[in-house]
Amino acid sequence: SMEETGFDALWALLEILGLPRNPLSEKNLIQPWIRTVAKTRRYLALDLLIGTGVIASLKNSSTNQLVVSVPEDTQLLPGTKWRWEDKSQREQLKKKVRDEGEQLIEGWKKHAARLIKYVINAADNSTNVTEDELNDAAYSLLDIQRGILLLEDNGDVKASLSNAFPDLYTLEELQHLVDNATSSGVSKIHWKEYFEAIYEDINTDRMEFDKAETIMVRSLPYMQILSQLVEDTEDKAIEFFIWWNIIYSVAPHVNEGMKELKELFVKKILQVPPTESRNVVCMQTASMLMKPAVGYQVMEYANEKIISQVKDMLHNVRGSFANFIYALDWMDDTTKYATVEKLYKMNMYVGYPDWYNNQEIMNNLYSNVTLNNGTHLLNVLFLLDAQVYNEFAALDYINNSSKEFYDPLDINAYYDPSSNSITVPYGILQQPYYKMGLEALNYGGIGTILGHEITHGLDNTGRMYDKFGNHKIWWSNFSSEEYLKRESCYEEAYNNFYLKSIDSSVNGAVTLGENIADDGGVRDSFAAYESYVKKHGREAKLPGLLNYTHDQLFFLSFANMWCSEYSNEALLRTLEDDEHSPNFVRVIVVLQNFRDFSHSWNCPKGSFMNPEKKCKLWE
Repeated sequence: SMEETGFDALWALLEILGLPRNPLSEKNLIQPWIRTVAKTRRYLALDLLIGTGVIASLKNSSTNQLVVSVPEDTQLLPGTKWRWEDKSQREQLKKKVRDEGEQLIEGWKKHAARLIKYVINAADNSTNVTEDELNDAAYSLLDIQRGILLLEDNGDVKASLSNAFPDLYTLEELQHLVDNATSSGVSKIHWKEYFEAIYEDINTDRMEFDKAETIMVRSLPYMQILSQLVEDTEDKAIEFFIWWNIIYSVAPHVNEGMKELKELFVKKILQVPPTESRNVVCMQTASMLMKPAVGYQVMEYANEKIISQVKDMLHNVRGSFANFIYALDWMDDTTKYATVEKLYKMNMYVGYPDWYNNQEIMNNLYSNVTLNNGTHLLNVLFLLDAQVYNEFAALDYINNSSKEFYDPLDINAYYDPSSNSITVPYGILQQPYYKMGLEALNYGGIGTILGHEITHGLDNTGRMYDKFGNHKIWWSNFSSEEYLKRESCYEEAYNNFYLKSIDSSVNGAVTLGENIADDGGVRDSFAAYESYVKKHGREAKLPGLLNYTHDQLFFLSFANMWCSEYSNEALLRTLEDDEHSPNFVRVIVVLQNFRDFSHSWNCPKGSFMNPEKKCKLWE
């Protein structure tokens, strides 16, 4: 059915987005390209040139605001992120586009031109497009792509993105700032037109945007430099760039011919063979676009006893953290009580959302979506439409932290500062994190992850949010200054961790929040395990592990959970792109700073794993 209906759906999509089937034959724009960028975000969830979305307001987390940013790597559209197109491969592609010369140019032109020609011929096989025209078109794409990558690598842009909190501007102020960044004084990026195009068919009070509408902006320098870049670029070239990205993104869902041409393009550019078969792409499609329905299967096999046990563990770990805070000698009493109050105000979601028990809610999620066995691409587009509609309609919603939305199959755990909540999906409640046979191993595994997420609520960014998830000053100046003195020790410790194989060091500033959370996670969980032992007594030993104490098993479990192997290339990418330290660094530095580890393993004072200088934040 894809072979029969794929192109019909593609033509319908291009018409909705305001794009021609054959952009090389059309001399004029169907509509201003800024509207097409907006419609692409609305109907395909693709960030092109501009990233945008709706998130909780900084000052009042019960309401939402629009945010604009550098385009996000993560997209909703399935089949665009193949295994060889994940973040690391995208960075590799960036490097090749940015740095390589004639060989890349020729390969890009050749294989991009094949996909372009395939679509143009399908639109009208009588179209006479020369090889020179195709090559010129393909090269223009590479030229714009290079410009955007150089823009993203700009020093001012990178510095602004390291800011934890976005800036706030009215729509009028933002327009004024991008206008003034251009040589003409009038930017092609018309923000009012952009947002109104997104909201054209969304039933909210925001069909028209007032000049006073407040927008959160992540990286104003990006928006300003982008304004000059698009001013220096022909409108038709920008339209073609958008057209190409649409074709490239939906190719796996149109027909086998387009899927294979996209695979060939990436294979030749990256020299990496594609590994995802059609059935895997179909699995990804259902999983990404119908997460609640796919995750609903958890209800059939979820072990409620395990969920209850992990909830108890979460409460125990939180209680240990509260005890550490009460015992601090550097924090004043008023700040202590407010901080502990935030801890106990945290919403805790474990296993699967409670509303999964209400089948009527589940059924209503897809009540406005029409699916048909014979129209695959339309099915994808209808599901995307519903998901993005809900995302932007949330602009007028009042946030209710009691109704949680998360994927129970996710193998992850996370803290959200805007709702002051911790989420632990059912997917992570398995080995090597949980069900390890002993509570010593469980606390060393999932327990340290629970402590990590709780500590995020009070890391260098999380502590800027109060118990309601509002960004405000709620600590005393004295306690804030004392915190900063101590956090600098962690930054220095990780800065000094030298990786000989790549002649580089960890960036302690970029990884600071995660490093603080790692440190707190192990301390909180170890203290919680000690409380567990006092209450329940020591556990029996496991066969094969009889020579280890239970405390040692706790630390072995923690280290085992992060056991990984890195190539030098992967290690460099981690340092460049990840807010986490490499896994082995996460284990080593945390344990170097922890006296109970040194005592448990009898590490001599002054040895590598028991240095004289230790960073202490929560003691």
